[in-house]
Amino acid sequence: MHLKSVLYFIYLSGAFLFSQEDITVLSVLPDEISETSGMIFHNGKLITHNDSGNTAQLFEIDTVSYQITRTVTVEGAENVDWEDLAQDDVHIYIGDFGNNFGVRTDLKIYRIRKEDYDQSDVVTAEQIAFTYEDQVDFSDTGASDWDAEAFFI
Repeated sequence: MHLKSVLYFIYLSGAFLFSQEDITVLSVLPDEISETSGMIFHNGKLITHNDSGNTAQLFEIDTVSYQITRTVTVEGAENVDWEDLAQDDVHIYIGDFGNNFGVRTDLKIYRIRKEDYDQSDVVTAEQIAFTYEDQVDFSDTGASDWDAEAFFI
């Protein structure tokens, strides 16, 4: 699919979604994930996490009941400002790169092996630290150009 086709599809999808007058609520998510941020689909389950300042945990949500069926603790990780999840064939990636004010110097992506995730409720994350090459000012700007809210693999 060409980029132009993808962009057109995204445009049509957005126009369709926002033109709907009736919204059906399927479920209210459990309180444990009241600040859900990123989400992926793996092994028939939705996997999500909470946003900044919460536990370093991933939550599996059943797609029928919308209840949490499993909680996985991510060791070697801290939820400073987790924004999104992504995945490839081998890994799950957690983006800890929320930086609304541009002051963070500890941006990172956590990477965990799917094999480990599938076999245990406690997994160890590898840290991939990064910086924005052209960010030289880390003072609070009120709104930052150095903030990421999503990513993809």
